[in-house]
Amino acid sequence: MSAQDTAKRLRAISDELSDRFYERADVVRTLVVTLLAGQHSLVLGPPGTAKSEMARELTGRIEGASY
Repeated sequence: MSAQDTAKRLRAISDELSDRFYERADVVRTLVVTLLAGQHSLVLGPPGTAKSEMARELTGRIEGASY
């Protein structure tokens, strides 16, 4: 897969998740960046704001990624 194909796929995943998780586009974008950087993510917020669900949804769309 080329770098352009990968970028398009990540953009599509990011758009999908941003649409699914209302008003969380900035968090989705940050999760994608940390995934690309090979770093860990820590999302803070009140209970019930879909923090874990966003991470699970993202990693579920990336082959070889784990939650």
